[in-house]
Amino acid sequence: MAYEWAAIEQETVRRELRQVFDEATTEVLGRVLDRMASRAEELRVTREEFRQLRATVAELAEAQVRTEERVASLEGAVQRLAEAQVRTEERVASLEGAVQRLAEAQ
Repeated sequence: MAYEWAAIEQETVRRELRQVFDEATTEVLGRVLDRMASRAEELRVTREEFRQLRATVAELAEAQVRTEERVASLEGAVQRLAEAQVRTEERVASLEGAVQRLAEAQ
């Protein structure tokens, strides 16, 4: 919906401008004000748009919480895998020692 000044409002502003400026200047200023009002309307965020934006922000915040929980879970899994890797390496070293001893015993 394009913004249009109410006729009364436009005339009131132009009447006030005429008190200070000549007619040509008043018309130029009136056109500038019309364009500014039109541009302001183009940039206006409606209540519905703002409501949708707030809902989107809330959804993103919830997704961020879920992501952080999943990252924490993955960090725990990586830590457990690293600990298991250390134990595996210790077992392999122990087995290598046993194989070495068996080879020497023969």
